[in-house]
Amino acid sequence: LGAESATAESTGLHADPKVQKMALRGILSSKSESNLRQLPCLSPVDDDVTSSGYPRRPSLSARSRTNSGRLISPPQEIDHPWETCPFRTLFLVVQDMLVLKYGLELDELDFINKAKARCGPELQPRKLVHALNAEPALKVKDANNERLLQLRLQTTTMSSFAELQNCIRRWPGTACAVAAVGLAGVGRNVQLVAPYREAYGTKDALVARTRPKSNGGVGPLHTFKVETFTTAVVIEPVIERLLKYQPESSVMLELQTPAECPEFAKSAVAFDTEVGLAERFCGALAALAPATADCGATASCLFAKELMSRHPKAADMQVAGCKVLSNWLSHCQQRLSTQQCCAAMEAITAAMRRHNSNSAVQEAGAAAMSGTAGWPELQAAAATNGAVEEVVGAMRRFE
Repeated sequence: LGAESATAESTGLHADPKVQKMALRGILSSKSESNLRQLPCLSPVDDDVTSSGYPRRPSLSARSRTNSGRLISPPQEIDHPWETCPFRTLFLVVQDMLVLKYGLELDELDFINKAKARCGPELQPRKLVHALNAEPALKVKDANNERLLQLRLQTTTMSSFAELQNCIRRWPGTACAVAAVGLAGVGRNVQLVAPYREAYGTKDALVARTRPKSNGGVGPLHTFKVETFTTAVVIEPVIERLLKYQPESSVMLELQTPAECPEFAKSAVAFDTEVGLAERFCGALAALAPATADCGATASCLFAKELMSRHPKAADMQVAGCKVLSNWLSHCQQRLSTQQCCAAMEAITAAMRRHNSNSAVQEAGAAAMSGTAGWPELQAAAATNGAVEEVVGAMRRFE
């Protein structure tokens, strides 16, 4: 600085203040550049501290390399990379069933906001629907924001995968249930999905729609089987009132509730016809007595079990199916596998549990369980499904 000042004096530049300022700026900038060149260069991976002083999280490439530089798999911090939104999943089901039954659509944002206000952080389908049905009555705008629909959600709890499968067969292509399934395996990352059809080319598997919680958009389809199934609730919306606001007079008008679509009514008629035919067939089969152990007893029991699972609400069908199992099950000990034994006992206990006030179902179910004597696999299946508790409960109710 002294040398340059001397040079300035010899040249007479010290008399001009502007020239002195420019000279000082040049000297300071050159000093700063020389100091910066002496600092070590840090790569983004080696720099563990940000400019604000907080530790920097290593990048994926840094976390995926060992000290030797070889690539390794990223750490398994969670079972599945995403979660589903329970409210949007519930909206999927209500919307599909409402379109099928009435031909009407809801405003998604209005439904989601009101569902969040009513429901807690629950992942149980039955509790979610119960919260929506609580007072005051649920009123949601339609898709055109012109009318207000007062809804009540009728529910049917599916106690088994077979029951859910049969409901999906009734309305194929329509999301009619909210199911809790493990997206990452048995009991791992249990989330809510909306099953709507059976899987193509895969036996005993259902396909469900998903709505990721991260963005709320359309997620990938998820295929699941009985192993990852936890529980499900079939939802049927009912429009109790249809309202429309008149801004001119500031009055809420009540409109006539819409009628059910013919397509939905036909599905109910077809379902009732199928129930009647299945009941007649099982009644005729139960009246027959097997002559030998190798006379189709196994096929008859499996078929009766399938019909019971397909029509869980029909009490007469459950009575007929239990009678078939009561007459024929003892002849199938050498032919039924352990899985088939569990399925048969599950059908009997599900019938007794669902129709606990029907004495005919309770009597037929208890008679069907008498075939477990001397059959260890069937006794184990009965204990797993709570058969003893159902029989004791029926004896107390009808003593």
